[in-house]
Amino acid sequence: MNRTRAESPRSRLVGSALFLLVLAAAGTWTLLTLAPSPDAARGSGFETDRALAHLQFIARAPHPLGSEHHRAVRDYIVREFNSLGLLVEVQEARVPLRRDGTGPRIEVANVVARLPGAGGASATRAVMLAAHYDSTHTNSAASRGAGDDGAAVAALLEVARVLTSDRPRNDVIFLITDGEERGLLGARAFVEEHPWFAHVGVVFNFEARGTSGPSLMFQTSPGNGWLVDQYARAAPRPRTSSIGYEIYRLMPNDTDFTIFRNAGLEGLNFAFIGDYHNYHRAGDNIDNLDARSLRHHGVQALALARHFGNLHLDAPHTKGDAIYFNVGNVVVRYPQRWSLPLAIVAAAACVMAVSRSLRRREACIRDILWFLAIFLLDLTLCCALAWAVVRFVPIVWLDRNASRATAGFTLLALTTTALLVSALGRRAGVGGLAGGSLMIWGALSVVSAVLIPAASYLMIVPALFGAVALLAAGVARGIFARNAIAIVTALPLALVMTPVVYLAFLGLRMRLAPATVALVVLALTGLLPQLGLLVSPRAGAGRGDASNRLSTDAP
Repeated sequence: MNRTRAESPRSRLVGSALFLLVLAAAGTWTLLTLAPSPDAARGSGFETDRALAHLQFIARAPHPLGSEHHRAVRDYIVREFNSLGLLVEVQEARVPLRRDGTGPRIEVANVVARLPGAGGASATRAVMLAAHYDSTHTNSAASRGAGDDGAAVAALLEVARVLTSDRPRNDVIFLITDGEERGLLGARAFVEEHPWFAHVGVVFNFEARGTSGPSLMFQTSPGNGWLVDQYARAAPRPRTSSIGYEIYRLMPNDTDFTIFRNAGLEGLNFAFIGDYHNYHRAGDNIDNLDARSLRHHGVQALALARHFGNLHLDAPHTKGDAIYFNVGNVVVRYPQRWSLPLAIVAAAACVMAVSRSLRRREACIRDILWFLAIFLLDLTLCCALAWAVVRFVPIVWLDRNASRATAGFTLLALTTTALLVSALGRRAGVGGLAGGSLMIWGALSVVSAVLIPAASYLMIVPALFGAVALLAAGVARGIFARNAIAIVTALPLALVMTPVVYLAFLGLRMRLAPATVALVVLALTGLLPQLGLLVSPRAGAGRGDASNRLSTDAP
């Protein structure tokens, strides 16, 4: 029987490209989507317009430590907290510039406000919400600090207003620190000198490294299993990944949360990082700030204050570290101790799938080795091309056009990979490409579980679902069955990998684009078992069958 045009190799390749684009869009959507409604959590009471009114004053001018508007912002915050009936004080301190206690002492003035809980004698330790009110001291003539960190301060002022009419059982402390940009000075003063530090049971710190994007929970205190579980239950539209902290460690940044964490407090750290080219620059102004980012800060802070404010916080709740990531608005989490057993299961499934493919002569060892050579060439070439772009295109332009640059680098990796696989992959065939991919991901699963457990899920998911795709291909009959298997097994990979790739481009910035492009190449490799189902005209073809060979010839 002649093949129909719908089943031709060229049609299948076009369909495969569209398949990749849909998966990438689905994965990015899970990270970037924020509610267009006035409030991200209906019925929360948080009013974005009120918070923006606070920000209008805070970000009307630069306010680095010691400036005239800096003092005006501090006075404004004190007045707002006083108007709500909170217990308010200004903690003045002289803090050494360096953390080792050396260097000149800098005068700072934290604003500390306390909302007494409704529990009375049944109340436990307090929930603390923290942000800083000074703008950067570098480029201070330009940056107005709307994102860093005016949006968080404005959001917490609105949270305080809402909580006065709906108090949780425990006290809520609002810490608006000073001197964060000079070396976390205000946070150090609070931890070392303020008596309320001993009353804090959990802390949530809110920051920014840009002017848009979701409020990402990117850092936790050690032994975060209980915290992450409670965060997943309480936070509206949670956006997080345990790999976020691994990326954050590579960045030359610290926040007040570092001081709280080192002092032994349990807590979580949040920030939005979109349009990071505005960070510490003139672009950090209210015109460039996405109000949805401020709102996401606010509704999360409010939900967490309500949730943790009604929990028993007198004793630490650590129960080991967790691995976690969000899929849509659901946070998937499991104990970190499961990472190695899951990796072993994923690797075993890969070995099983490849062994079956070898037994059925859908591939041979030579095919798999040939693919591994193609993969190394692809990885080297893509990284080299990305390096050339970073070397010869002004980095300022790339940073200012981060979304377009991210799309461009991704397209570069996709095109290079497609051309190499098309030109050199025929010798390996569909079975060799899928088998080689699974050998890579199976090995990476175990290695990551041992060396970087927080990132291991990124390797386990492609390995496990790729193995399932290859095993299921042997029993698939017809185009519909193959397409269904491809979609069902590829979607989990897209949902967990695409957001991390996007965050890596933003978090590491374009200067490190070659490293992120390597992650894109890996992600594309993880889809080869599923693409084989779409490209191969029938599943389970033996090695000698022409249907197991890649082809772009016209029908």
